Amino acid sequence: MKDKEQFVEMIYGGGAPATVNAEPAFIPKPWEIDPAAQTGTLAPITAAIATLAPRPRVGMCERTVEVFDGRRRYAIDLGKPVQDGARIRCPANYRRIAGFKPKMMKERPNFPFNIWLEERGDGLAHVGRGAGESMFGLAVILLRN
Repeated sequence: MKDKEQFVEMIYGGGAPATVNAEPAFIPKPWEIDPAAQTGTLAPITAAIATLAPRPRVGMCERTVEVFDGRRRYAIDLGKPVQDGARIRCPANYRRIAGFKPKMMKERPNFPFNIWLEERGDGLAHVGRGAGESMFGLAVILLRN
């Protein structure tokens, strides 16, 4: 592994992360949160699949997906859908909840963005693109078929 790389493995049990292993090990921080207390969360990749997978139009927006990455808890809040030409736009927000440096929580706890959906012949809404500001500038997601 390179210097900045870290392997993190989470095993869920009873609706919460039961085990979190990191290599190299996490350096303890005063703002750490207890993994076992993060019930109702999904691991990042599971959350991405749950958010981006095709679904019926009803229920694609207006929901919250809470995520725990082994150290931090955050939420993706999807707002009320808005017709945007031939697409449907879901206003969204990345919201920091816990496990972040206090300075990060104070300075920028939210990152608004948008997701655009396209209805296809299968009767499902598919995410076509997403865009919003990140800590590194404008982030754009373009999904291919």
